Amino acid sequence: MRNHLCKVLLSLCFTIIVGCSSSNFYYLEFKNVNDGWKKDESLKFNFLPKKTQSKLKVLIRNDKAYPFSNIYLISKIKFDERLLTDTLNLNFEDERIDIFKTNSLSVKNYSFILKDNINFGKDSVSVELKHAIRPANSSTAIQNLKGILSVGLLAE
Repeated sequence: MRNHLCKVLLSLCFTIIVGCSSSNFYYLEFKNVNDGWKKDESLKFNFLPKKTQSKLKVLIRNDKAYPFSNIYLISKIKFDERLLTDTLNLNFEDERIDIFKTNSLSVKNYSFILKDNINFGKDSVSVELKHAIRPANSSTAIQNLKGILSVGLLAE
């Protein structure tokens, strides 16, 4: 129970800090990943853009159980009958992206730019994220990725 309360408080602090540091954001949502992120589990975000030129950020929260220094994500962004698909290699080693880099907590919070200066138009936007992480020297993806606590999407 105490561990769960600590995670909730960290989530709230993360949301407040992201909000204060980015006063132009108009969409923020987190998806909790319980008992590991399954290989075939897509995290889906849907929103209506409030600006035509936007920046999308992926927010990732992990703990000490996460065994890697990076994560590969497959992103699909759908808007105005367009589909943008990309595979991202997000590096956790770059300390500039950990917004709590001076803390000693076991939970780490990261922010990565997914797309910058993207023009959505006025229709709804759908973003889908899946992990594609695998051990070194293996072609088989990890079926249940441990250590990722939540994944968020921020639009500004």
